[in-house]
Amino acid sequence: MNILGSGRDPYIFIWFLSWWPWAVAHHLNLLYTPLVWQPLGVPVFWGSPVPILALLALPFTLLSGPILSYNLLGSRLITPTRRPLPRGRLMRQN
Repeated sequence: MNILGSGRDPYIFIWFLSWWPWAVAHHLNLLYTPLVWQPLGVPVFWGSPVPILALLALPFTLLSGPILSYNLLGSRLITPTRRPLPRGRLMRQN
């Protein structure tokens, strides 16, 4: 399956989309994972954990996997709005 985007960023978001449901199902600490940088582990919020997006994409993640969920989020098919914000709201006016 093709992954939207390039570089390493898509892979960490895909991992986080699968981490949240897995951690909740196994009653693990949501703020810390021993699965990265073993044996020490790492705080989850050092990355970009996207818990709200993971919750939003949960049905797709459970049915088809985190790659499809990431691609759906990346293509804005399951986000609340499909329109980008106007440029002036994100950038300071000179």
